[in-house]
Amino acid sequence: MSGLVRQLLRNNRRNINLREFHSTRRRCSGWSESKENKDVIPSTNPPQPPLSTTPTLDFFKDLGKADRVYHPFDTYKFVTTLQAYAYSRRVSEIIMVATRTLLIQHALIARSSLMTREDLENSSYLFQAALTELRVELSIRGRADASALRSLTTALTREVDGLEQKMKEDVGGLKDDIELDMNNRKDETQSDGKAFEINVQSLNNRITVATGELRTEVERDKWDTTIRVVGVIFFEAVCIVAAVLLSDPEDVQKKKHKTRLPTAEELGIRETEDEVQQRVI
Repeated sequence: MSGLVRQLLRNNRRNINLREFHSTRRRCSGWSESKENKDVIPSTNPPQPPLSTTPTLDFFKDLGKADRVYHPFDTYKFVTTLQAYAYSRRVSEIIMVATRTLLIQHALIARSSLMTREDLENSSYLFQAALTELRVELSIRGRADASALRSLTTALTREVDGLEQKMKEDVGGLKDDIELDMNNRKDETQSDGKAFEINVQSLNNRITVATGELRTEVERDKWDTTIRVVGVIFFEAVCIVAAVLLSDPEDVQKKKHKTRLPTAEELGIRETEDEVQQRVI
């Protein structure tokens, strides 16, 4: 018996769901065909909802009234079927009343929780309107973002060009400064080299002059020494000749053996080493 009741409830729910599914599919297919046949221009103002021309059947109408007014199934057939399965009339009526009560309660619960066709159409329309508005807003925002991105790209390109030009100018100025510094350094190096050569030449000239003066003094000293030696020799020769002429031959022979000739240092002909070093310094 409980299986039969569940089967009846399942069939009733299946019929309701099938009717709602077919109505929703027809509405969606009609909306898609109308959208494909004509160009839809997005607008920020949502279109008005279509007027419902076909009358809708409210299956749960008058559910809140007395039990005699609304019966979810054929109670007489239900009772007779139960009696055919060897149930008494009293028991069959009790089962029928319990089944009807359960069906009415579940129908009330379903009515409070489920949506009607009009609510579904309104919700679908509001969803489509919100979707259209969102699409338009996204399109506008995308165009605005693209325009802002293009402006930013143009500004960045202009700034990069300016920086590149400035960098080229700075590099050119730096190159000129480096070349100028290199030329100045080259000139300074050449000037220093010339000054060093001049100093070397001047030192060489002074050394040459000093050497010439030293040679002149040496030659002069040679001549003075030579003249002095010649004079001394001549004076000694004269003295010797005079002594020979004035003395006896015997004394001359004795003195000849005893007489010792003076050295060059004693005569003042040759200079000592200390005198030579002192004169050179």
